[in-house]
Amino acid sequence: MDAPDGLTRCPDCGETKAVSEFGLDKRMADGRARYRKVCFRRRSTFGGNRSSEDGLTAYCTPCHTVVMRDNEIKNLGSDRNHRLRLRYGITEDDVERMLARQGGLCAFCRAVPGAFADHRHQTGQVRGVLCVNCDNGLGHFGDNTVLLELAARYPDGEILWPEFVILPKRRGADSVAPTRACHLSQRYRLRQEDAERMAVAQLGSCVVCRDRPPEHADHCQRTGDVRYA
Repeated sequence: MDAPDGLTRCPDCGETKAVSEFGLDKRMADGRARYRKVCFRRRSTFGGNRSSEDGLTAYCTPCHTVVMRDNEIKNLGSDRNHRLRLRYGITEDDVERMLARQGGLCAFCRAVPGAFADHRHQTGQVRGVLCVNCDNGLGHFGDNTVLLELAARYPDGEILWPEFVILPKRRGADSVAPTRACHLSQRYRLRQEDAERMAVAQLGSCVVCRDRPPEHADHCQRTGDVRYA
C-alpha cells in the first residue's frame, strides 16, 4: 500500500511518518533512507539476530560485549585463560607454574619478567614464557636456528657474504615516502641515497638473513652509529 504524498512507511516500526523523519540516502530511488532516523539508530546500536522476532539482539553492542566477557570469566576464569586454552590448550595456572620454574624471568634473555607463552610454530607446543621483545624476535626469525646464530654473530661484526645475489631495483624519487627521508635524516643523519648505496654494498639483501631486501637501517644501541641495513 502506497503512503500518501509527503509520508513514508518505515519497514522497521511499521509506522507511516513524514519524509523529514527519514535520513538521506543517494542509493535509494527517492533519495531517502529506508528506515526512520530513530529506527536506524536503534538498529545500528543493536546487532542482528535472525531468531528473534524483530531481528535484533537482546543487548546493544556495548552491553553485548560486556555480557560475553562476563560469561567468559564465569565459565573460563578470565579472557586470558580463554585465549590460552583456545590457542595452546593450557590454562593461566599452567603458565604461572611454568613462569615459577623460570624464576619469574623470561626464559630467553633472563633479564625481565616473562609474560607471553611461547610455542613451537610447527607443533603448537608451548616451550616457555618470554618477554615481549624475545617473543617477537623469535617469531620474526621463524624459529630458524641458522638465522638466530647469524643474528647472534652480527653485533660482533661477523657477516655472511653470499657468492651470488640479485641487486635490488633502485627506488625512484616518487616511490620513496617523504616520511622515510625525514626519518633517516633526523634519526640516523642519513639521506635516502646513502641508504640505497648501503643496500647495493650489501649485495641487495638483508645483511643477516639474506632472504629479503634490506628495509630498515640498523644502528648500535650504545653509540647510535648505523651499521648496516
